[in-house]
Amino acid sequence: MYGSTRSRKASIGILICMVCVLQISVFQSGLGQAAGQGLGNSAGDSTGTSASAQAHYPLIDISRLSEYIGAPQRLFVNTEIVDEPTLGSPDAKLVLIEFSDFNCTSCARFHGSSLPELIANYVDTGKMRFVYRDFVGVGGSISLNASLAGNCLHDQVGTDDYFPLMNELYGSSGRKTMNKFLELANQQGLEYVADDLLLCIEDKVFSPEVYDDINAAYAVGIRGTPAFILGYEASDGTVDGLLLLGAAPFEKFAALIDQFLVAYDVLAFTTHPLPEKLSSNY
Repeated sequence: MYGSTRSRKASIGILICMVCVLQISVFQSGLGQAAGQGLGNSAGDSTGTSASAQAHYPLIDISRLSEYIGAPQRLFVNTEIVDEPTLGSPDAKLVLIEFSDFNCTSCARFHGSSLPELIANYVDTGKMRFVYRDFVGVGGSISLNASLAGNCLHDQVGTDDYFPLMNELYGSSGRKTMNKFLELANQQGLEYVADDLLLCIEDKVFSPEVYDDINAAYAVGIRGTPAFILGYEASDGTVDGLLLLGAAPFEKFAALIDQFLVAYDVLAFTTHPLPEKLSSNY
């Protein structure tokens, strides 16, 4: 039989967002100076716990957050995270959700450079959780099958073993296929999962979950990878956050994350004037 199967998320449905976020990037020079530019290279390159409604923070006044960050309110979106591969404390104030395609070169760059520093400086220190979600774009059916394999492997080995394998896959050369997941598992001494993993992949056990991720991305206007939502999780498991498109250096992520952390207490618990901006990077 397969390993313990995680609960399915309710399908969000394919809701085509009318906001034209395809033409908008949040970073480029600083933390995104203008709409229509990519973050790093262009978007759409063509410790462990499950995400759940464990944090009990109030919803943020998005209009005030928009004013403070200096980002248009139309770039703030709402999404839900349930049973996703997740790193970090469930009590962290901030959540960074990544939508990624295993065969996206910009995604690989993010996983090889920015992500390790984000984990060390914000996830491991309890300030932020990192949530991984699948999006199939440039890799087509190859990436779809890799995503199915990734979900099967995560289900069987757990978060602590899965994230290093996932990052190793991103760092490998050539096409990222489901067979590469099997090879990496064997190299890491996880041969015991091979038979169950093959059955899980062949039966497409996690197909509904992968498509839920894709539908959730489409619902907020994501059409390319990598894409991110940085925001705060409410007690109902939803996240109100800023949509970010494309890969950026750690320093640019950090500048925006620091602004979100400083603004949080004022925005969530008081009606006091907004704090002075840490920078004008946005």
